[in-house]
Amino acid sequence: YEWEVSTSKRLHEAVLKACGYTGLGLTPDSKTVYAVGTDRKIKEIFEAQQIVREVSITPDDVQPTAIALSHTGKSLLVGTSKGTVRSYSFPISKPDDYTEYIGHVGMVNRLRVTYQDEYAVTIGDDGIVILWTLQEVGIAKKEKETIYAEEILITKTDLEEKNALIRELKQRVSELREENDYQLKLKEMNYAERIRDLTDKFMQEMENLKTKHTVVTGEKEKEASRHAEQLHDLTEKQLKELQDLESSNNQKLMLEYEKYQDLQAKTQKTQEDYERQLTELENRKEEEVSQQRLQFTAQLERIKNELILTPF
Repeated sequence: YEWEVSTSKRLHEAVLKACGYTGLGLTPDSKTVYAVGTDRKIKEIFEAQQIVREVSITPDDVQPTAIALSHTGKSLLVGTSKGTVRSYSFPISKPDDYTEYIGHVGMVNRLRVTYQDEYAVTIGDDGIVILWTLQEVGIAKKEKETIYAEEILITKTDLEEKNALIRELKQRVSELREENDYQLKLKEMNYAERIRDLTDKFMQEMENLKTKHTVVTGEKEKEASRHAEQLHDLTEKQLKELQDLESSNNQKLMLEYEKYQDLQAKTQKTQEDYERQLTELENRKEEEVSQQRLQFTAQLERIKNELILTPF
């Protein structure tokens, strides 16, 4: 938008919804505006209402963020999202006809050229303000220097008053310097005293910590020794109990083995006695059977003989 400041009236506008403008620059005659925005193009706007030309920024990953023209109207500067500043020949003939200078770490937010085209000032996202010497990049305007006379016309009374004022100011400056030196000396003495006190306090605390550390270390060593002794006693006790248990088990095992041997001997003897008794019983039975057979045989012979002798 172009506004008339005195009446707060809007005179012209060049609205482009697809582009959000981030920087503007005016030609020396203030008739043409050069603008950059989010669509990555440098726009030439005539009388703030008609876009007469657009130049694309290359490469594609670079976004123009600020723009300024030299007062001579021969060069155009563009700040980028990469933190660089580009110097285009003006008017722009080719999009890639520029010289690029590296300055900021982040994006360039603002870009201005001083009145006599001696410097360019940039402000970036990195919080740094850079003052560029435009004469080094061939942009500075070379104008004839104004020659000033060394003589000054002044009355004697004014000169004496000024000289007296200068002497008074010099005296005041000297007094202020002495007062400042005195105050600085007092502060240095106070700081030295505080440093000495803090150093003494620190040393005392350090000694206390060393003593505490020594005590804690001694207690730790005693505790470790006590634990080692307890562990040794416990190990010896467990070993003795294990040996006693093993000896007791061995004795029990021997007693059980002896019982087993006795039991086995008794079993063997019982088995032998049983077999002997069984043999004796069998022999006795056989003898009784033999005697009964003999008796039956004798009786049978006697009966046969009686039957033969008895007449029918």
